[in-house]
Amino acid sequence: MRPDGWYPDPGQSHELRYLDHDQWTSFVSDHGLVVEEPVAPRRRPRWPWVVGGLVGVLVIALGAAALVSVNRELDDLDVYVADLTTTTHAGLPTSTSARSVREYTADGYREAVLVPNTVEAAGIVSPTAHTVLAIKVDVVPTEVPVAAEFGVQCWQSETRGYGLLVSSDGAARLVSGSVPNGDVTTLDTATVDPLRPGVPRTLTLACDVVGDRGILAGYVDGTRVLTARPGNALIEINAGGVVVWTGGAAPASWTVTRYERMGVHNMPAGWRGDLG
Repeated sequence: MRPDGWYPDPGQSHELRYLDHDQWTSFVSDHGLVVEEPVAPRRRPRWPWVVGGLVGVLVIALGAAALVSVNRELDDLDVYVADLTTTTHAGLPTSTSARSVREYTADGYREAVLVPNTVEAAGIVSPTAHTVLAIKVDVVPTEVPVAAEFGVQCWQSETRGYGLLVSSDGAARLVSGSVPNGDVTTLDTATVDPLRPGVPRTLTLACDVVGDRGILAGYVDGTRVLTARPGNALIEINAGGVVVWTGGAAPASWTVTRYERMGVHNMPAGWRGDLG
């Protein structure tokens, strides 16, 4: 019996496929990108999900381990839950560079940005495209310098998406655009409790991209604090994830302890608010 881990894809349709207890899983990897592919998938494009620029780099890295050992409902591709404090990540890749560190520890998935005025994001590509989706994360900030922002995102592609960002001083905002490229438009703002090292927080971003009546809702610690109509900038959502954005000081870091993707049937209560 071989150890759990990444091996050449026996079907030769991808570079690598994950082996779990001597059984091939639906998690595959190409050029460092991990996606979940259904057993009988329909062919669909795969983006490289790496964008270089002066402001930052977007790397879909969270799925490298979070997709492997999860509690999920196999009959509902909308639903995805990963408790990152209990899953085993032995042999799975980590990422370390002069800009950032991504690593799995006993506390969860740690993401640290080491350079001022830099953004780093990591996320999971969904096996299907969505028009209504929510991403919820439980996190523990560990290093929170002045002007740093931490958040959760949903993306159509590596250059188009929405985000909920919360800063070290408690400023929260819904944004549209491309955080890695620095092309960001603020859609709504609010004030919440400041982020403090060691204090657990929960961030949720609900996204509806159905035509002009699309809605974004941002929750902090279970309370809806932000709502906006983004228009129809996106036509579908293909990925969700987390982001850390440093201001003039670094490092900034947090640990993600739980990651959840919610579909149209289990969105947060009251998420449409007054715009429904």
